[in-house]
Amino acid sequence: MKMIEVKNLTFSYGKDKQALHGLNFSVADGEIFGFLGPNGSGKSTTQKILTGILKGHGGEVSLFGKDLRTAQTQEFFQQIGVLFEFPYLYANLSAVDNLNYFASFYPKEQLRDVKELLEELEFKKDFLNKPVSSYSKGMRQRVSMARALISNPKLLFLDEPTSGLDPAGAVLFRKIIEEERQKGTTVFLTTHNMLDADLLCDRVAFITNGNIVALDTPQNLKEKNSNHRIVVSYLYQGKRKEQTIEAPELKAGIPFAYDEIIFLERINSPAPIRRSRHWKMSLSSTREGGCLNVEKPLFSVQKRLPDDDVREILSGGAGFPCFIHAVHQFRLCEIHGRPALQCVSV
Repeated sequence: MKMIEVKNLTFSYGKDKQALHGLNFSVADGEIFGFLGPNGSGKSTTQKILTGILKGHGGEVSLFGKDLRTAQTQEFFQQIGVLFEFPYLYANLSAVDNLNYFASFYPKEQLRDVKELLEELEFKKDFLNKPVSSYSKGMRQRVSMARALISNPKLLFLDEPTSGLDPAGAVLFRKIIEEERQKGTTVFLTTHNMLDADLLCDRVAFITNGNIVALDTPQNLKEKNSNHRIVVSYLYQGKRKEQTIEAPELKAGIPFAYDEIIFLERINSPAPIRRSRHWKMSLSSTREGGCLNVEKPLFSVQKRLPDDDVREILSGGAGFPCFIHAVHQFRLCEIHGRPALQCVSV
């Protein structure tokens, strides 16, 4: 069953501002579908149409097998949950009061327990009954996620779910989203965060200037756009050297003698991949290609000393197997007694 089906979707904010230009895509029941693109590309506009907020679209849109124009009944809205790009909460009310208010719009037998849900989202207990105006951005994001989940929705719309969260919070949110999928929930994930899309989504669509320019699985998209030449910087007999090799050669390991690998860099990639002696790393062979393995506590990361410049990497496919997501400043810390990374600047 197709939970969402979109055919030739168009939308305009005025005569001279066409936001969407004939979008076509579908989302299967139980799928996590990523909708990616830069700011102003049409991501949020599309989600607002799908959730019934924006009216006057062109083309055909159906949810739960029903035309969107006629499906927007009370029953329809009780089946969806929405995490908006910005927290829409009553600032003078507490997290508990906000959630109890929003829960009042749904049948009681459909609801989750407010405090249990906040505990699952690792919300600080000391702030349960304090006004939202006193919350940090990450705390507000947790309450907003709880609002989206409170009704056990069949279809979940998430707009930048990990925005404002520290690395540990982002990992927690990804875990919760994956758990929703395992329950059978369909997730429409709007983001420009490639890490979220790669870790969570079954398929992703890239939108730019109101047009979908690519739609496939994250793995297939990485394989299609993979650069197959790698620059290897290394130390051998006390001297620093550099060689360029074809990525398939990594299947059998580094094809030359070396004492220490300093970094591997895909040609034309946005940033090099650094090696740290504090993380156990190795090269191995897979059916898709060479794989750079990093043994880590919570994240796929590499850390370059001494300036704590941490680069997140993901396992890729054919060609060079590492996809570089972003560069932030982190420091090593402990969370609940486990090694972790804390973001100190973005």
